[in-house]
Amino acid sequence: FYSIVKREFAYIVCDNDANQERGVYVACGLHSQSAAELELRNMVPDENIRSLGDGAVTVFSLPYDDIPAALFGDMFANCRGNYVFFIGNFMVFANSMDDIKALVRDVSLNNTMKASISHREFLGKFSTTSTMFLYYNFPCGTEMLKRVLSRQYSSDIDAKRSAIGNNGVCGVQFKCMDGLVFCNLSFGELDSKHIAESEIIWETNIGAAVAMKPCFVKNHDTGENEILVQDKNNMLYLLDTSGKEIWHVLIDAPIRSQ
Repeated sequence: FYSIVKREFAYIVCDNDANQERGVYVACGLHSQSAAELELRNMVPDENIRSLGDGAVTVFSLPYDDIPAALFGDMFANCRGNYVFFIGNFMVFANSMDDIKALVRDVSLNNTMKASISHREFLGKFSTTSTMFLYYNFPCGTEMLKRVLSRQYSSDIDAKRSAIGNNGVCGVQFKCMDGLVFCNLSFGELDSKHIAESEIIWETNIGAAVAMKPCFVKNHDTGENEILVQDKNNMLYLLDTSGKEIWHVLIDAPIRSQ
């Protein structure tokens, strides 16, 4: 594994859940995705390799648990790493196929932190390179806060979830230079108030704020419903009914009628 990964590792917790192994990932930067996938195929028997959905993602079922902790240290232990897959130039360890499907779906719908304008502005407060960087979302991380702090504070955290959530997000950056360690700490606001109970079927991010009510249209080839929407930069998007972008095109002016 060490030969195929760069010195770039991330421990990611996406689900605010009491189950410490749900929604947990370890991502590793790669020198080359194709070389890493070839090396993994040499390690894993064919019956432990499967394709997800339309075959765009290949998932490798590993014969051993706890590989992330063995490779990178005990702080990665909650990700047992039963499965490995690739997104872009990253190799990602996950605990379950459900976690893989959730992450692949978010990436395909552009529902990522990178797509958030406010998040990009928040990252502008930090140096572009770090020895270690911690990002914490207060509304979405109360369960992790309970695990990090002493157990005596658990009931206080449950009672004050709303107040804790109002803190927004926090970033802590450590950077080593010339034998010194510099620390940069910053707090930021979220795009919108956190909604505790959500019934969203799906969501997606486009380039800017929406400028019109989304319209349902019918695909003239397949007969399937699709969604047409324009943003405030006059970019017109066509999405399928799962929220995945089919195409986008810049037009000259805003759409003013039905």
